[in-house]
Amino acid sequence: MIGQLLKITSTPIQYEFEIEPARLEMRNRPLIPFADVKTTPPQQRIHTENTTVNIDTYEARKSLGLYSVADLVRMEAQKGRQQVLQATANAAQTGWEISENYHKGVGIAELAAQKMLQQPGMVMEFLPKGGAQLSWNPAVCDLSYQMGNVDYSWERPDTIYEYVRGSFSMNIIQRPSVEIEYVGQPMYVPPSSAPNFDETA
Repeated sequence: MIGQLLKITSTPIQYEFEIEPARLEMRNRPLIPFADVKTTPPQQRIHTENTTVNIDTYEARKSLGLYSVADLVRMEAQKGRQQVLQATANAAQTGWEISENYHKGVGIAELAAQKMLQQPGMVMEFLPKGGAQLSWNPAVCDLSYQMGNVDYSWERPDTIYEYVRGSFSMNIIQRPSVEIEYVGQPMYVPPSSAPNFDETA
């Protein structure tokens, strides 16, 4: 019986993996709190106007003969016209009286003397005739208020992002191998040449 002649020994490979996963690192710069503050102060405005009184005394001054330029020109023109009309009427009246009294024996000198002796009528007037006209504007007080304002502008921290790539490595600890060992006995030809040949076998 022939037994097993070969002994085969195999050694498997041994290895290990080193894996570094990818990651994203985030770093914040140390922040010292800081804010930019802008303030607008409140404002209040006050606008006032005092009471004003308007006194118009022109009518009173006009009754005293103190006219404005426009009224003075208008009055003098009217007075000139009236004087012309009055002179015309007086001349006509005097002519009529002379013609009427001539037949009565009254001469022109006598008529002239009578007219010179005539007394003018009296007129009593109280001056000034007109009063003062009053008008007034009430006082005004306007208030306007504008509220103040405060604005804060905070400084934001700086954030730094850094991407670290992943890595992969494989280390071979033991290489694979196959060992073949012959475990049988030598075969002699002829068999009688073997050193341990037994003829009785």
